[in-house]
Amino acid sequence: MKKILKIILIGFVVLIGLSILGALLGGSKSNSPKDAFNEGQQSARNLLNQETFTKESALKKVQDYRLTVDLQSPSIPKGTTILEAYNIRGQVPAIKNLGWNVEETGEAGKYTVSFKETVGELTSEPRWEVTKDAIKALNGIALTYTPEFRPQQNEVQGTDNEKQVYATLSELMDKYDKEYPNHASEQIDPAEKRAVKETAERYNITEEKVRQIFATLESTRYNQ
Repeated sequence: MKKILKIILIGFVVLIGLSILGALLGGSKSNSPKDAFNEGQQSARNLLNQETFTKESALKKVQDYRLTVDLQSPSIPKGTTILEAYNIRGQVPAIKNLGWNVEETGEAGKYTVSFKETVGELTSEPRWEVTKDAIKALNGIALTYTPEFRPQQNEVQGTDNEKQVYATLSELMDKYDKEYPNHASEQIDPAEKRAVKETAERYNITEEKVRQIFATLESTRYNQ
């Protein structure tokens, strides 16, 4: 960290120096060396802000974000941080936390933050795109926690049969969610379990295949 700050400080001095030199030589639109100094100072600040937003910063930004909605299965009230929410979920026997992951996007100051867990046989991994100024949900499960970060939705992409499976499972989960509003937290979501089972039987495919199709098509709904 000290090495990074030293490099940034050097860059700060160089930017200011170049701006002043440009003004003196007539290469700047500024009216005076003072204006050039201010321009260089602002450029250096921008560089500093970009360089100091690290993977650790992105992770903390997501973990510290407070929910604006109440969650169920188990019950987690709004105002709880995302980190606290996953700690609570990790106490449920049917849920196994697999941990956080942060990836670089190839664009400076922008990262993808995700958290993986298994709920019974289903693997869940909400993903968020994070910058110093914003968070964007990248998939449907992330929207469960942060619906306010909803990106533009697209029509799901897949074969006609896959779209039918996706639509059927979505409709059944919505239907059965109303029948199991407060199921015991130690159980796997009965609405999802029932919906997956009926969808698999309707299309004569495995429950694993149903989940795979749903996860794949769900990921195509949102711009990333």
